[in-house]
Amino acid sequence: MNNRELMDFAEIHRFGVSFVCAQMTNEGYKIISINKDFSKNPQIIAKKDDSFSFVLVRTQVYPKKGKIRNDALIHALMAYGNKHRAVCYFAGIELSNPKAKNEKQKGRLVKGSSFDVDYDGLWVISPPDNIKVFHDVIINGN
Repeated sequence: MNNRELMDFAEIHRFGVSFVCAQMTNEGYKIISINKDFSKNPQIIAKKDDSFSFVLVRTQVYPKKGKIRNDALIHALMAYGNKHRAVCYFAGIELSNPKAKNEKQKGRLVKGSSFDVDYDGLWVISPPDNIKVFHDVIINGN
């Protein structure tokens, strides 16, 4: 397999955004806006039950899973969400090659082929003080 057949970073990211949009649509969200540019956040703006949702999508290739690597990005997204009364979510995705014959090949994604997708759904992005309140109420009964 030569490098021209392999997906590049932008294609991998666009696939992840498209995948999350499809999942959200299946869950009853109306997609308002999609931005597949990695440098623009959020990637998805959606609405469900009169509530807006901003979704940050990060997609990686096996053995890595998409994650937020920058606390400033989290704070900026939360501020933007608060300004627009939106709930902020994170979607982390790992793609792998289902036809791989060894570990190294699992991380080589060929254009136009199928992929295994590891996706745990949408995770709410919340300030740490909200998590403490939740912890105190559920765990400590306060």
